Amino acid sequence: MFVCFLASFFSFLILTSQLPSQSTVPLLLPPPSFPHPLPLSPMWQSSGLTNVEMVAALRANSILTDPSLIDAFTRVPRGHFLRPLVEDGAVAYADSPVRARKDLVDVESGTESGTESGPHSINGTLLARPPPRCLRIHLSAPHIYCVSLESLRLTPGLSLLNVGSGTGYISSVCGAVLGREGMVHGVEIDRECAEHGRERVEALKAVLNNERGDQFWEKNMPAVMTVATGNALCLGGDNEENEENKWMRGSYDRIYLGASVDNEDLQ
Repeated sequence: MFVCFLASFFSFLILTSQLPSQSTVPLLLPPPSFPHPLPLSPMWQSSGLTNVEMVAALRANSILTDPSLIDAFTRVPRGHFLRPLVEDGAVAYADSPVRARKDLVDVESGTESGTESGPHSINGTLLARPPPRCLRIHLSAPHIYCVSLESLRLTPGLSLLNVGSGTGYISSVCGAVLGREGMVHGVEIDRECAEHGRERVEALKAVLNNERGDQFWEKNMPAVMTVATGNALCLGGDNEENEENKWMRGSYDRIYLGASVDNEDLQ
């Protein structure tokens, strides 16, 4: 069984290493193949074409069981945080990680900031030398988030620090559980990704208010949901540009760590 596992694992590595560097086709990273039966067998099998279908599959496979999280994952659509890079529901709601990138015009070139340019790839290998401005986003497989968040035992009113907040998806899911009296602080090392996360969270307000009406966001989501540009060793940064992020110095009831620190940085 162990030999089969190694063979499957290395096959997975070889396959992912051969993905095109500038693909315009939405390719999903294939899940690793494990010998059966294993306790993790329901993992990677909770896909759907819509958010409702994905949540239903996660529940059917007993991966998502907490009622408050079921409601939160239902309210907050995963695909919302992949737009506009990913529009295909088969990609957005698959039980698989998604990586997408979009090259942006160099601000120093005199071209208007924010204009799209260059290659656009989904789950393709990143270019060896990315341009000065490049949006790169990543979401883990849905079942990974479910297992992680259920272990946090979130309840209304708690405060959460999300290190490596990325697209804002998990911050928003947690915020739907923590409620109006809760607090969510995110920190993201990639400036372009942090801006994308802020924009997606802000856009989610309009989505939820339009769908549920009666100022749903203002009554049910945390009054404080912010994202700072920083890193795991310096939350919110320590320069004048991040002066407004000094709130990232307190204590938190829960911490979600979706980032890593190189050993040499800890010396």
